Amino acid sequence: MVVRKSAIIMSNAMIKNDLETLADYTHPKILAAMGGKDKMIARTKASIAEMKTGGVTFRGASIGKIGRFYTSGKDLYCLIPHEILMNTEGGYLSSTSSVLGISHDKGKTWKFVSAGNIGKKRLKTIFTTLPDGLQISPQTTPVFHKE
Repeated sequence: MVVRKSAIIMSNAMIKNDLETLADYTHPKILAAMGGKDKMIARTKASIAEMKTGGVTFRGASIGKIGRFYTSGKDLYCLIPHEILMNTEGGYLSSTSSVLGISHDKGKTWKFVSAGNIGKKRLKTIFTTLPDGLQISPQTTPVFHKE
């Protein structure tokens, strides 16, 4: 399934700090809101550097089962659970969020938005064709796992 493969590529890019690929799989409206691809990459690099200074690094990530597909206007939408693991002193943190997949070409290609930390109301202002039936789960509070 194209959307799953694309979501895995996007997730792996985040973990591997491959910010070019991450930006390529980020929805253009999000890139525009961040000032363009180059600014998105620069801001993400700065955030990662700040995390490292605080002793936090990416450990891993996994993509869950693709949710129901919704058609609205010419767009195809789906939600994908996304678990992120972060190394920290004495163990690691785990958190789950929703990634919104959007296709403007009937599922041939997909772009993504981290939706769990944005919320449906704000997403609806960015993506006006966002289906009403789409239920976006908020990002979970990180859970610490001692090692």
